[in-house]
Amino acid sequence: MKWNKFQEISKQHPYLADTLVWRGTCQDTKEFVRKKVGFIAFRPFEKLDLSATQVYESSPLKSKYIYAKMECYKGVEYQIVFHIEGEAEGSRLHHVTFNEIGDNIQAHINEVIRWFKGCDVFSGKQIIWERVVKRTVKGSSYAGLTEMNLEIYQFPQGYHPESENEAKVA
Repeated sequence: MKWNKFQEISKQHPYLADTLVWRGTCQDTKEFVRKKVGFIAFRPFEKLDLSATQVYESSPLKSKYIYAKMECYKGVEYQIVFHIEGEAEGSRLHHVTFNEIGDNIQAHINEVIRWFKGCDVFSGKQIIWERVVKRTVKGSSYAGLTEMNLEIYQFPQGYHPESENEAKVA
């Protein structure tokens, strides 16, 4: 991605530099953007598949190392960004992972709602839903991360799930 284009987009979305950090990558933002970021796209929330799950594929690479698994990988992961009324924007992140609550975006939104409702300290406050970030990465054990693409789905203003199984725009 062109550095100037990234700077232009970052003026409207200052959180982008933080969104690029993945497993400790991105020490030099300018070089990372220029060499590793393919695209950053903002998509309509309605196009987000709430049943989507994390995907990780790998294939082995030949290696002279007996005890180290060398691989080529491709992954898609999702991150839900929100904050509680009164907190700074982007202060809470929830990664969509495989676990006992379910493995898709909707199951994790439901889990955040259950957690929030169970915290007395948040009584009288609301969850402010910000965005879902879809991060697609490619790389290998030899080269490390070689490409990252971001698709950002911003929650509609006034997004308030009515129940744990149904979400709508108020």
